[in-house]
Amino acid sequence: MFFLADDYILTAVRVDPGKTISVGTPEPLFRLSFDPDAPLFGSVYAPTTDGQRFLVNETVERNEMLLSVTLNWNPNAR
Repeated sequence: MFFLADDYILTAVRVDPGKTISVGTPEPLFRLSFDPDAPLFGSVYAPTTDGQRFLVNETVERNEMLLSVTLNWNPNAR
């Protein structure tokens, strides 16, 4: 089983089903870096079927674009 801990570390825990469920010790895999204030749509990560690789939605860099608006501009004015 994989889960995202409070400190944004993706963690793995072995779960063995049976008559009783056996749960292993949590093992930290790696820290995710994403903007915690950004709206999340779905999951932040997706493991492959074999659990060896992950597709991770991360914020690489934050670019803010500035937009300047000029009102009542007249290109013919002198």
